[in-house]
Amino acid sequence: MLNKIYRFFYPGKNPLEIRKSFNIPENIKFNLEMFSDGYIVISSDELPGFISEARNSSEILDALNNALMVYFDVPKKYGDIAFPALNIEGHGTISYENKKLQLA
Repeated sequence: MLNKIYRFFYPGKNPLEIRKSFNIPENIKFNLEMFSDGYIVISSDELPGFISEARNSSEILDALNNALMVYFDVPKKYGDIAFPALNIEGHGTISYENKKLQLA
């Protein structure tokens, strides 16, 4: 709720503009590890020290974007989204329109 109010006064920039401004790579390979309790751990061999977690598949995109913004020191005023979609090889795509994905 607070984020919606904040974004009303400070609209986020386009994700492409954020990636260019803060040198966020266009393509990053992420590792997703799913645990029996439903939690998913997100890491990347390409970004040393990068790790995040999501409670379920519908939170993966939010968790990923939040962690990327912190990792690349993107100030909150610039936006919340670096990647509006995540392609998971062999499983499909998670986007903000379709936040549910069945992971094998």
